Amino acid sequence: MRRADLPPPRRHFLEVCRDLGFGFIRNLRVVGHEPILPPPSDIVRDVVFGKRNGPHEIGPSDNFVLKAQAVEFFAYLDELDDCTIEVLVVKHGLPFQMHVAKAA
Repeated sequence: MRRADLPPPRRHFLEVCRDLGFGFIRNLRVVGHEPILPPPSDIVRDVVFGKRNGPHEIGPSDNFVLKAQAVEFFAYLDELDDCTIEVLVVKHGLPFQMHVAKAA
């Protein structure tokens, strides 16, 4: 799967993760299997002193192959009903771990 093949909400989500680098996103809504980003105040960057903290760099092409973490995250979204991911942890500009409240 390539980034250019994704619908706009998923491409935008990947841009936000890349720009975040390390941190977490609170209250990420999933509507119609697509990520709906929260306000900027719910996107929190981790800063590690003595380490590179800027955006994750990608090559000049927008048509790169997605990393396994992104493919797995989007596959999970495809299985979810509309919900809110309470916390999505981002590492190296990629979705790493998430906390989803179990439906009653």
